[in-house]
Amino acid sequence: MFDEDGYESAGALVVTSLEPEKSWVLDSGCSYHMCPRKEYFETWALKEGGVVRLGNNKACKVQGMGTIRLKMFDGREFLLKDVRFVPELKRNLISLSMFDSLGYCTGIEHGVCKISHGALITVKGSKMMVYTF
Repeated sequence: MFDEDGYESAGALVVTSLEPEKSWVLDSGCSYHMCPRKEYFETWALKEGGVVRLGNNKACKVQGMGTIRLKMFDGREFLLKDVRFVPELKRNLISLSMFDSLGYCTGIEHGVCKISHGALITVKGSKMMVYTF
């Protein structure tokens, strides 16, 4: 069953904050990194055209693309590139498949997901249950 955001209520791997609008969901099913908050973009280019589809098949327009600087678990900053600006989304999404296509390695063990490039752990997320009431 899908919630009003178009996501199935299930376990999710989340990077950082307990505040939903500031959290980033590590998503193995999305094609692109996506964010609904324009103010998060460090660089941004208007790039209208194209849509992304949610799990419930709802089409959402992509209105731009840019980079977002994320603060990692260890205080380092990471520049997330090629992030789509999709205002209709309710969650920030990190695409695991985009990292895979760039040669990063993803591992999940004991509820913790780590994305690494060589010996450097770039992104780390912990399992968190997402429910809609």
